[in-house]
Amino acid sequence: MVAPGAYTIQVEVRLLRVLRARARGIITNRSGHIAGARRRARRFHAGSRGADKASVLREIRSRYERALGGNRRKSSKHPGPAKAALWRSIRDEVLFQHEYIAKLPARVKRILHESVKDSQLIPANYDQLFRIARAIERMPSAQVNDYVSKVSATTTDLNALESSLRHYSAAMAKRAKSDKETPEPHSKYQAQQGLGADQKASRRTQLEKQLAIHGFASIAAFESFIRQYEKAFEREAANIAKDYLDRYAGLLYRESKRYQKPREIYHLHENLSGWTIAHPAAWARSPDDPDDSSWARKPVAAPRTWLLRTGWRRGGGPISPNTVPGLPKGAPALPVW
Repeated sequence: MVAPGAYTIQVEVRLLRVLRARARGIITNRSGHIAGARRRARRFHAGSRGADKASVLREIRSRYERALGGNRRKSSKHPGPAKAALWRSIRDEVLFQHEYIAKLPARVKRILHESVKDSQLIPANYDQLFRIARAIERMPSAQVNDYVSKVSATTTDLNALESSLRHYSAAMAKRAKSDKETPEPHSKYQAQQGLGADQKASRRTQLEKQLAIHGFASIAAFESFIRQYEKAFEREAANIAKDYLDRYAGLLYRESKRYQKPREIYHLHENLSGWTIAHPAAWARSPDDPDDSSWARKPVAAPRTWLLRTGWRRGGGPISPNTVPGLPKGAPALPVW
């Protein structure tokens, strides 16, 4: 007896392969096979066992069980030719995605590298990663560069990344549509600059005739176009300002990641003391040496505040220009002259 609401639908294996692949954006031939599937399968099965291979097999098994309705009994012993064909089809799609993720296109790799932690590039996430990658591939190069410049966090939530990309693409499409609508009032606004001062000050009828030459049906139509142009100008100005702020936030994020590395901190300190290293002879004498006339030539200004006159002495006394900023623990010492 079949449980209420439970149905079994017989589907040709070829059609099932095509539908599964198409749902994932994978191209197949007429028989539903993925190009290079046999080569990938032979290489995979011949490869040595390891954590990577085991995780791929788990994902194949998981998709196979879900395709059978999540019933482990149906997927265990004596699968039969139809179920065996289903298992091979799922294996082929997972191995295709596995190879793709391992050899990501440059533009996809740029966004994923900046946005997602490497711990998320696992077989269990292949379907979503592949969907995200395909969306990135459809983005123009300029948009990829723009998106990367605005990344200000790394996430483990692929849903958040997918949503971010979707909203970004929608915003860019909206801007493009707005830009297409802007030229007409903009060009007509520029055209009216050709009207002489005497013409603008003439009678209303003469002004309307001049406006008609440039495509304006009336003074009211011209005023409407001016308002449209001003709105478009304000909107584009706001977009430019937002882009700059987003890119600056992305820059701060990338720099914060960069300076989490001890070696980068070391190089920063090295650069800060670079003048003393590059010109050791100039720093051979102490600035307190009265015979060193080079210090007398350096421009100075009289202190005007308590902090500059006496307050600074509470911090431990004079600081020599030879002093090098502190280094992180374990970093090699910098030369001091």
